[in-house]
Amino acid sequence: MKQGDAFSGPASAPAAAGQRILVALVAGIGDFVLATPAIRAIAAGVPEAEVTFLTTPQAADLARPCPCFREVVTFDLRAYRPGERG
Repeated sequence: MKQGDAFSGPASAPAAAGQRILVALVAGIGDFVLATPAIRAIAAGVPEAEVTFLTTPQAADLARPCPCFREVVTFDLRAYRPGERG
């Protein structure tokens, strides 16, 4: 294997019917915007799969209109950090 081969193209095996993918990005809105091309590539690479997106409440508002997600689930990381207020 040459350097870079792992990222040279789409997955070699198609998704099985009923396959589900969870994409988790528990970060800010800017990180979601920067990750959007990669997230869309994942969804396009396995069009038969149901893609669920786990993210912050702030980024969820941007993610919900995206047709590549079957479901958008929120997780408020700040609720689990002692002493940090939202």
